[in-house]
Amino acid sequence: MVNVVNKKYKIGFQMNPIGELNLKTDTTIRIVENYFKNGNDVFLFQPNDVFLEENQIFAFVRKVIFVKSNANLEIFDIILADEIKIELKDMDIIWIRQDPPFDMNYITSTFLLEKIENDVLILNNPSAIRNSPEKIMVTNFSDLMPKTLITKNSNSIDDFCNKNGVCVIKPLYSKAGDSVFILDKNDKNYKSILEYFLNKYQEHVVVQKLIENVSLGDKRIMLLDGEILGVVNRVPKKNSVISNLAFGGVAEKCELSEKDIIICEKIKYKLKELGLFFVGIDVIDGMITEINVTSPTGIVSYFNLTKENKVIDIVEATYKKLEEFRKK
Repeated sequence: MVNVVNKKYKIGFQMNPIGELNLKTDTTIRIVENYFKNGNDVFLFQPNDVFLEENQIFAFVRKVIFVKSNANLEIFDIILADEIKIELKDMDIIWIRQDPPFDMNYITSTFLLEKIENDVLILNNPSAIRNSPEKIMVTNFSDLMPKTLITKNSNSIDDFCNKNGVCVIKPLYSKAGDSVFILDKNDKNYKSILEYFLNKYQEHVVVQKLIENVSLGDKRIMLLDGEILGVVNRVPKKNSVISNLAFGGVAEKCELSEKDIIICEKIKYKLKELGLFFVGIDVIDGMITEINVTSPTGIVSYFNLTKENKVIDIVEATYKKLEEFRKK
């Protein structure tokens, strides 16, 4: 453990606006809060706030202050100071915790932050985030996945469903279980669902063979610098395949299976190589479906089930990572 006594760091978070977050369940705000409790200066900004001026990277940021509002220290009021301009290489650590989907503002911010990745510890690595979309990066481990098709062609989808039976279809760039549908050629709504997806989304869509035991849950396994941090099983509502907690899934305590551990071992070296420090993978019945590298969640649910505060582990690991980064 790194001794952080009498140390004060500048920590930046590229993240969603505070007003869009559920402060009781949001992983990012818990990490921000822990840094603040440690006496650090914490600044928040969004992709639009990042800019280049005379080949230096700046952002308009707002310092965050947590104000105790009850005796048990469980609830805080959050105050944001006035916006200031700051050169981002003056930060010690920058977290990229902006929710997907990707858009050009998001992508532009990764290009700009990449210019200072040798000056500031950036978590996760901006070029790796940009080059590792959740539903594409996972295909590097296709032997661990359900059968998968990524396409924009309806004939390809028809052929895939004929070959694999009941499937699920979802947008290539989305989050939190948004717009996940069953795709069954025996369903009278098959054509309507397919037309909806191909017309609504400019990008390709993902079609995967339905995993039969999806009703038993979707494990969110959190990995910190390649190592297992914790796991939560998210069980979908009855007659649903969407297990995400934002869409009615229920978090349950669970154990890792042998297959789960094998998956984690096989992917951890790639994650470390790319600088993907905090990652959440989704595993259903021993098959990995996504590798979440932008703003993985699960920390609060894990705490509610186990009373183990993994935020402390995350923050302390970043101090250690910072010391290693500065020795390079």
